[in-house]
Amino acid sequence: MRIFVAVLLTFIMTACASSDGTSTGNPLVSLKFDSFNSSLAFKTAADADVDVMAVSSLKMCFKRLRFKLAGEATNPDPEQDEDNIDFYLGEVAISDLGTTLKSVALPVGTYKRIEFDLDDDCSSGNSMSLTNSHGSFETSDRITIKFNGTFVHDGSEADLGMNIQAIVTALKDVQSDNDIEDEAESVDGSF
Repeated sequence: MRIFVAVLLTFIMTACASSDGTSTGNPLVSLKFDSFNSSLAFKTAADADVDVMAVSSLKMCFKRLRFKLAGEATNPDPEQDEDNIDFYLGEVAISDLGTTLKSVALPVGTYKRIEFDLDDDCSSGNSMSLTNSHGSFETSDRITIKFNGTFVHDGSEADLGMNIQAIVTALKDVQSDNDIEDEAESVDGSF
C-alpha cells in the first residue's frame, strides 16, 4: 500500500510540474501573431509594374514575455522585471498568414501591454533575422517588441491575437544589421 501511495504521489507531482503552470489555477491564454500584409504593394524603381515584398522572411528568437497591467512600469533591466515569464520557443518563422506562438498560464486581470524579449539564445545565434527589399539582415542584439491594447482576462481559457503589422512595416526600412533593433523597437503592435 505504501509503495502504491508513493508512486501515486510521484505521478501527481510530476504531472503538476510539467503542466505549464496550470496547477496554480491560472487558465491558459493561447498567444498568436495575426496575419499581416508583407508586400505593402510598393513598386520598384526599375519596373513600375512589379510588387516587391516589404518583408519576405522574418524570424524571431523568443526568450521571455511580460503581461503588464494598466499603469505598471517595466523594469529598465528586463532580466529583473517581476512580471517575466520564460518563453523559450526557439527560433520562430513569423508568417504573414499568422503565427501561433504558445499558451501561457496567466492570472486574472486587465492587461494593457505585452512585451516580448528576443535574444540570441537560438541555434542561429540571432535574436531576429529578416529579408526585405534591401537584402537579408540579422542581429544578436536583445530586442523588446511591445503590443498595446486591452485584454480582460476573466479566468477562462482564451485566445489572444496580436497585430504585428506596424512592426513589420517598420522592418521594411532596415538597410543594415545595426538597423534591426531600432526599427523593431520604434513602433508598437496592438491587441
